[in-house]
Amino acid sequence: MSITFYEPPPTPADEERRARAVEESRAIEAAGDPVLCDIVLEARDRLHADMSVVSIIQGDYQHLIAASGLPLGIYSRRTSFCGHAVASGEALYCVPDL
Repeated sequence: MSITFYEPPPTPADEERRARAVEESRAIEAAGDPVLCDIVLEARDRLHADMSVVSIIQGDYQHLIAASGLPLGIYSRRTSFCGHAVASGEALYCVPDL
């Protein structure tokens, strides 16, 4: 048995600029959009995954605006993998053993 420790994601240096872009995009208003939800379901099916989501980080929260395998909703950024993805600055953030 092994024990791992989860570290909350750091705040990126460009957080203020990124937060403005999120606000200006109004993407959070797309929560539950049927077309977006269909895309997420198709991604889940094609990848044979347990879940698939479109997630937006805003402030201290992660908004799941489209999801299959998880309920839509607002979750803490501190416990999100997406917070780590945003902080990494990489175009692709992969967690192979999730």
